[in-house]
Amino acid sequence: MKSDRTIACIALTLGIVELLLALVSWLLGATTDSNTIRSMLSSEGIRWMFGHFAEMLSSRYLVWLVLLSIASGPLWDCGIFRVFHLKRSLLYRERTALFLVGGLLLIIIASMLLLTAVPHAVLLSVTGDLYPSPFSESIVPVTSFSIALLSVVYGGITSVFSSLTDVYHSLVRGVSRCAPLFLFYILIFQLIYSVRFIFSV
Repeated sequence: MKSDRTIACIALTLGIVELLLALVSWLLGATTDSNTIRSMLSSEGIRWMFGHFAEMLSSRYLVWLVLLSIASGPLWDCGIFRVFHLKRSLLYRERTALFLVGGLLLIIIASMLLLTAVPHAVLLSVTGDLYPSPFSESIVPVTSFSIALLSVVYGGITSVFSSLTDVYHSLVRGVSRCAPLFLFYILIFQLIYSVRFIFSV
């Protein structure tokens, strides 16, 4: 497919940029007297690359990406988006599912308001701010869990998910569909940290 070829070309370009960056850092380190430029091909650079690779990739953004990928599976599979494009009246199960999903969404929103909007709410920071706070740190996990829960409820009521196995496979398919994002995550973060290493940022 043309889109797959484009994505592959972008990934290859990022890999080539990383290699060129390593070569440029070596050239700049060899031709300048500045101590602010470090070569990725020096002994220090090689030790940094091998010793900190896992540390560079293990960030909250990776966890967020995993959680959102998992939640995207049932959201895509449950069929809730098709409701807005139907040219017929909603079936009883579809109306019931939308009603329950809407009710659950209101409960989730109300719960988050109680945990953040009232005085001395437990998800606020010690100074009473929303950012940074436990709320801002948990917004992506809570959103991912809510999306997955609401999608599973809708899919279960409309019989899209007829068993626990269907739900499990849907969650796994979310990760499978988002697999290219993990490759780009690695390439982009490696590039960012390489720039930070070279210029001692």
